Amino acid sequence: MGAPEMVKVFNTALTETSSTQKEEAGIVRWEGGAAYRYVLAGAAIAQYDAVMYSGTTGYTVIPTTSTGNEVILGAAQVAIGNAYWGWILIYGKGLVKSDATHTAGVALTDGVGVGTVKAYAGTETSGPCALALATGVTAGSTVFMLCM
Repeated sequence: MGAPEMVKVFNTALTETSSTQKEEAGIVRWEGGAAYRYVLAGAAIAQYDAVMYSGTTGYTVIPTTSTGNEVILGAAQVAIGNAYWGWILIYGKGLVKSDATHTAGVALTDGVGVGTVKAYAGTETSGPCALALATGVTAGSTVFMLCM
């Protein structure tokens, strides 16, 4: 007889956002072959925005800015209001906004538009954070995130 498996019961659905913290800050949740991190939005985050660490507190994130060369922590699969808690995709298949159309199979890094990614050219300061699974569109490109 083997040891029983540990099962973590979460208080929130992956699509739920809240003005009050309902999970452990920064906890990682695996569901359906993907990993998600519970974070606090330091600014309003639109659905499919690429997000980065804000640097203000432990697990506060904001959309990537238009300066480029930022380290992407994940992508919001639902909109998260400013000062709200929610889940971001950090590993697995999902959607993220893109600067421009890119082809399937290319590595993606921080884009120049707010909350976006772009094709990785190899000259950026930040490395790739995702792989394009389909030809990209600006509204929400199908990707495999690798932001663990």
